[in-house]
Amino acid sequence: MMTGIGHDIVKLHDHVRLLIVQDAPTSSTVPGYIAELLDKVDNDPHIGKVLETLGTYAIKGRFYNLDHLADAPQPDDSPKQLWEVLHQGLLKLNPNLLMQLASVDQSQAARVELNKLIISSITGWRELITRAWRTGVFGSLAKQWAPQLST
Repeated sequence: MMTGIGHDIVKLHDHVRLLIVQDAPTSSTVPGYIAELLDKVDNDPHIGKVLETLGTYAIKGRFYNLDHLADAPQPDDSPKQLWEVLHQGLLKLNPNLLMQLASVDQSQAARVELNKLIISSITGWRELITRAWRTGVFGSLAKQWAPQLST
């Protein structure tokens, strides 16, 4: 079932999201709550770019610096460049942060806010998946192991 996903976080998200949509109404002990969490993730304007960046890093970027040290440089963007592209995408969606970032006295606060956007997206996504596990969406075995998930 999971064959072909590997480290591709975007594919994983798409697969898991489909399972949640399909199974939460009948398998979850709290289908309304799961629907609310799903709606929150679906309406998060940043989650797509965050997952794409993390997925690209997981597939291509993990060994970027080691390859560089081994004189086998990768043609793709470095992890730092991936992160900068993520930031640029988020700044396009939040032009007020771009203005603050350009200000000497507000740039540090803007960076903190930018990181909060990323953290909020990841936290909402993780919450959806964790709660789906804990409420039975992914079956009894997943529910049995759910207490091992961090909160």
